[in-house]
Parts: sequence; C-alpha cells; structure tokens
Amino acid sequence: MKLNYNKEKGFTLIEAIVSLAIFAIAFSGLFLFFGMATLANNNTEKRMHLNLVANRIVESIAAESTRSDTDILNPFVTPTAYSGSLEDCTIYLPTDIRRTWCDSLNQKVGPEGSYADEERTITVVNDDTDLIVNVSLVVDGGSGANKLVSSFFTRKIRVPNRRTIPEGCVDRHNDMVAYIKSEKEKCDAGTVPFITVSRTTTTAGVLEYKLSCPDYIMSGSGFAEISGLPGNSILDPSYRTYLAMTFFQMHVLEKVWIKGDPSSTYWEGDTIYGTGYPWAAPGFGGAVAGNIWIAGPQETDAEICEDNPGINNMYLPNVKCHVTWPTKPIVNVFSCCPKDTDINSSGNSAEGFQDGTYKKCQLRPQVTPHHYIPYMGDGFDFTK
Repeated sequence: MKLNYNKEKGFTLIEAIVSLAIFAIAFSGLFLFFGMATLANNNTEKRMHLNLVANRIVESIAAESTRSDTDILNPFVTPTAYSGSLEDCTIYLPTDIRRTWCDSLNQKVGPEGSYADEERTITVVNDDTDLIVNVSLVVDGGSGANKLVSSFFTRKIRVPNRRTIPEGCVDRHNDMVAYIKSEKEKCDAGTVPFITVSRTTTTAGVLEYKLSCPDYIMSGSGFAEISGLPGNSILDPSYRTYLAMTFFQMHVLEKVWIKGDPSSTYWEGDTIYGTGYPWAAPGFGGAVAGNIWIAGPQETDAEICEDNPGINNMYLPNVKCHVTWPTKPIVNVFSCCPKDTDINSSGNSAEGFQDGTYKKCQLRPQVTPHHYIPYMGDGFDFTK
C-alpha cells in the first residue's frame, strides 16, 4: 500500500521579498508618525515650561511692585531693572533677578538656538498710571525656523494700595524681628546646617556671612573683612559683638539701607518717611522717623540696661539685656516709627522742633511727650 503524504510548502524568495517590502512601507509610515508624535510631545513640554517661566516673571514683578515708593528695586521706580534680554545670562550679576529667570529658562528649554525669529525678552514700562509688563519667549521647536515654540504674556499692574507710612514702618520692624526669630529657631532646631546673610559690594561682589548651627560659629566670604578672625564662635565672650554688628546688620544693610545697590553707602538717602527724614547713624539720641538698626550690646546696655534699670526699659519690655554684661550674644532691633506729628506746645522751637513734622524717638519720651515718642525695640538672646 502506497502512502500519500501531504507536503508542507514554505515561502518562496519572491514572497519573502514582497512581504519585507510591504512591512518596510508600513513601518516607515509608523516611524514617521512616531517621530512627529515625539516632537509634538517635546514641544508641548517646552511650551508648558515657557508658560511657567513667563508667568513666574510676571508674578515676580507684581510682587516686587509692593516695595515702598522710595525703593529703587520697586519696578514702578526702576522698570529698567526688570527689562532686558534673557539670551545671555552672564550679562547679569548673580544677585540680579533676571539672572535667575535666564538660568531657569536655559535649564528648562536649553540655550537660545540659531534662528533669527527666536526671542527671549522682557519689557517693563511705567506709563505714569500702571506698569505694563510684556514677556515674549520664542524658542526652537526642533524642526526648522518655521516650527518655533512660543509663549507671550502681557499684564497691566496697577499701583498697589499702600498702607500709611507709619504702618509701613511698623511692618518693616516686625518683618525684621520675624526674620531673625525664624532664622534662630531653624538654627536651634538643627533643621539647617547654617544660616546665611549677604551684602553686595562693588569690589568683591556678593559677600556671605554664615553662622553654623547650633554652635553659632561665624564664617563666610564676608566675615574676614569685618573681623580678620574667621571661624570664631559668637558664644565666645571675646567675639560677642560679631553677631549683632556684622551678621544681621548685614541683612538690614542689604535689604533696607542700600537696597541691594552696591554703589550706595551707609545711611544714604531718606527713610520711608520721605524727604526731610534722612537716615541717621545708629544711636539713641533724637532719632528721626523711619530709622531702623541692629544695636550692638555695648550701646544697648549703656543706654537701656545699665542706666537706671527698669526706667528706660519700661518703654522697651522686649529688649534683651546682657545682665552679666558683656558675656551674652544679644541681637536687638530698634526702629523709630511715629504716627503723630510734632506739636510745639512748649514754645521751644529753638531746640529744633517743628510743628507738622513727625515726632522723633527718645528713650525718655515722657520728658517732652509732645515732641518725642518711645522707640520700638525687640531682642534675642542667642544663648537660649
């Protein structure tokens, strides 16, 4: 009996070639669409980053507009401080907010490409009524000059409602006290390795002052220029004044006195109270309205704590005294924030008082209450 086996047949060479050709045609189409989808996804992510950066820029400028009317960093005062190009980050100092925006933009979407239509500009214009902010960000979309990714933000910022000048002075004092308290609490809790303040100089750039936590050993690029003895602890009685006179005073210097402008000098210009109320050197004489400073322990003790204890300090219950002077590192913040004007009721105008001007501050305001008011004073003991 003859068996009849069915023979299995395979693909011929021609069939295989035709199949590969069909697959190649189909795959090329899929590959093309995959590439387009990937590019579209990347550009969507770029546009998201552009929108985030542009919104951040506008919101930052709006926040800066709440600065005082005499602050040069208020965009209503100096709009050019916030305008410019973000193509080259190196044209701005590290302390310039535009450097931060530029670095962030490069980190998110990369540096500017070679296409003429790319743009990274900020324009801020004060039209005497409002602040007009325009942010234009146009970057390479990865597929030629005609496929750029863009984001355009524009906003009109109105002059913020201001608190009265005396209220602003009190707010500034309380903000400084809250800042020192927060920094001390973080340091004492061990949540940060050190706390830092800085100031901007024309010759050395940004100088940093650091206090390690919680031993309060001072160091940093700015410390040597002040003390010549870097690395000494403020808890050491020999260096007790360094915290008060160099560390937090540098914060006041940078944020209040020179407002980040390295060309300014100590006590330049007028206080928050405006013309006629110039900055005055620290001291407990008849301080003019708007002054704020960090007082050194020797001055605080001599004027408040040692001279008739309980009499002067009754007006400043929150001020810290050394008691066992001069072993404690003390930080005291003093401000002169009168809300009432001077009344020349005693007829002693020859003494320099003037009707209608804000009162001055004095440790013994009860002597002539129509001319003087007490200081605001708050302190911290860094041994506790």
